[in-house]
Amino acid sequence: MIRLITSGLIVFGVLAAVAGLSSALFTTNPVTISGNTFSTGTAGLGIARDWDEGYHESIEGEEFGDLVPGGTKYSQAFWLWNRSTAPIELNLHTQLLDITAGEDLMENLLIAFACDVGNDNPEDQGPGDGHTDLMSLADWKIKGVIGGLGTLGEKGLPDGHGTDEARCTMTARLDEKSNAQGATATFDAEFTGEQVHEPS
Repeated sequence: MIRLITSGLIVFGVLAAVAGLSSALFTTNPVTISGNTFSTGTAGLGIARDWDEGYHESIEGEEFGDLVPGGTKYSQAFWLWNRSTAPIELNLHTQLLDITAGEDLMENLLIAFACDVGNDNPEDQGPGDGHTDLMSLADWKIKGVIGGLGTLGEKGLPDGHGTDEARCTMTARLDEKSNAQGATATFDAEFTGEQVHEPS
């Protein structure tokens, strides 16, 4: 019994000595990476009457006069540019806001938009291009935001040809069912870009 106790004391003594040695190891001074800063980029969209006139937050609206029922479609061009600081592509959306019109024009004034990304061929819907249907003001009001207007590539220098720019058109036509004479309709067309989601 005494021998068992003595052996236990010897083992305990050896373990204590080893533990004492491990606490005497060298350690270094701490080093740090200081001042870490993370900031997010921004998504941005610019609009211009023509790409070489400079892009802005807004431009003056169109004035289509003397529309007749079933007559010619009137179109006017404008440009959209992805001016995001973040390296992202943008899906384009549009909606009509502050629509003011009588009942006839609400039902019979038809509006559509189309965008030719890269200004390569407005007649041929290529990659990134998009358009909306020709819809009445009433339908625009009901549907709200409409997508499918195109996809702008990552920001580059505005030159009228890159995939970060699109030559777009707004088209207006008065349906043949209209009886409105001397009537006026007004609205704001708003365009937004939403980051293209890359699947993970």
